[in-house]
Amino acid sequence: MATVRAVITEKHVKEAAAIAASGETPPGGTHIFSDDRAQGLRLVVQKNRASWVVKYKNWSKTIGWVYPEDNRPLKTASAARDLVPVVKAILDEDVDQLEPFLTARHNGRDNKRALEEMR
Repeated sequence: MATVRAVITEKHVKEAAAIAASGETPPGGTHIFSDDRAQGLRLVVQKNRASWVVKYKNWSKTIGWVYPEDNRPLKTASAARDLVPVVKAILDEDVDQLEPFLTARHNGRDNKRALEEMR
């Protein structure tokens, strides 16, 4: 498993998508880009998939996908960063509310509307 610490940029996102789309297993099985800007945000690349994961306390939660594109798409680092504080707050309050929030968020709601709908 290789981990790269950096401020995740469009270049990293494109690299992650290309690795996942290739169908090849990354060296070491998993490649992780750990974001220096949003603590706990990671772009995790495995064979056939690249996902945004928030690692927080005892949880590691997938919040969206770079690849494949049809599964909760979250295409930019800035969009993923915007979700991190909201995800952490939900995990602090009620872990069972995270999935309803993410479902609403990925169905086109902004953070405020998604929070209202999950409640």
